[in-house]
Amino acid sequence: MRTRSYRLLAATLCVAAVFGSAAPSRADRNALWARVQRCVAEPKPPYRSCLLHNKPHQFVVLKDGAPSKTAAYLLLPDFKVPGIESPDVFVLPILNFWQFGWDEAAAYLKVPAYRIGLAVNSAVGRSQDQLHMHLSCAAPKAVAALAAAHLTQHFQAAPFVEIGRKTYNARLVDALTGKDSPFKLILEIPGAKEHMRDQTIAVIGARGGGYYVVQDFAHGSDDGVAEALLDETCTL
Repeated sequence: MRTRSYRLLAATLCVAAVFGSAAPSRADRNALWARVQRCVAEPKPPYRSCLLHNKPHQFVVLKDGAPSKTAAYLLLPDFKVPGIESPDVFVLPILNFWQFGWDEAAAYLKVPAYRIGLAVNSAVGRSQDQLHMHLSCAAPKAVAALAAAHLTQHFQAAPFVEIGRKTYNARLVDALTGKDSPFKLILEIPGAKEHMRDQTIAVIGARGGGYYVVQDFAHGSDDGVAEALLDETCTL
């Protein structure tokens, strides 16, 4: 019972972080989808938190509403997709959302590539049932740990990368689209395909070029929240 209470509290706080002071009821898991629909209906973005509607690639960009997240944005499909567990993540246009997210983050944040971070949380670790990618800066602790890990272009059986008090699997990649989309790459990890709802993914720029793809999954007390690897104020 205590674990469930903690998760309800965490979900409430996460909703408040996304929506700011106008946070909806914790039971309203479609509030973010309502924001997407309003953004799609806006004839000439940007307007308020609706920054962009890319019709050819079927996504919108919203400003994260939390006052504490001064440099945080959300990229979402403009059609209904619950989350990472949906088969839609393996086909266009969502398959290439990591590249779209990277391009939008670079445009809005205007920071070096190694400071950019993207994240999609697991079904357990999210508060909303509309797929959304967090766009912000990578946390300095994540940047440092990944740079020191001597990663290759394959996920490893061991050792994993320790960032803070958690461990993550990670690899280097040169691209983020098609067969190199992180949504597809994590299927190389045993069990990921059968448990997609538990998966969480981050992409962080590498200093030498390319990207780190970082994977975790919901298990035990770990709710699978790769967003924790971001610094959503972009402070040094």
